[in-house]
Amino acid sequence: VCLLNVGSNHPRKNLSTILKVLENLQRRGLPIHLWKVGADFTDEQKAFIQTQGLENHVSYLGKPDKSTLVQIYNGADILIAPSLHEGFGITLLEAMACGLPVITSKVSAMPEVVGNAGVLVDPTDCQAIADAVCHLHNNHDYYQELVNKGLVRAKSFTWEKTAEQIAEIYEKLLSQ
Repeated sequence: VCLLNVGSNHPRKNLSTILKVLENLQRRGLPIHLWKVGADFTDEQKAFIQTQGLENHVSYLGKPDKSTLVQIYNGADILIAPSLHEGFGITLLEAMACGLPVITSKVSAMPEVVGNAGVLVDPTDCQAIADAVCHLHNNHDYYQELVNKGLVRAKSFTWEKTAEQIAEIYEKLLSQ
């Protein structure tokens, strides 16, 4: 199972929890690998990777250009993004648009972005996140259902629709 995480390594991105989930899944015997895109791991995270023997289960892929990033999304199995807080969550949409199921947080803006097209978890619950990965891995029908829902969900977020909604707000304000 190839997990993907895209973004910074800011504490709100909750990368330390992702690494604990990876360690949990490795202990369960799941063939697991994490691709990290964006900012590299911190020294503390690298030390955790080494002390837990996860070096062969983690790859840092740097900061790819857009077309390479799309290939990475298409090559992974699951986007794992249990952020503690997000203003929006563009990587969730990018993943869903590429047919990649999403495991993300049930807090902040993530539920609004993902809707029913992803797995929503407590971002601090390593066990629940690991269980979600296993469920997606072991249940092909559920996996495919999330792929299909994600593709539909991503289409509902376009710049045109955003502009229409903003124009409607301005019209309402001007008519008052």
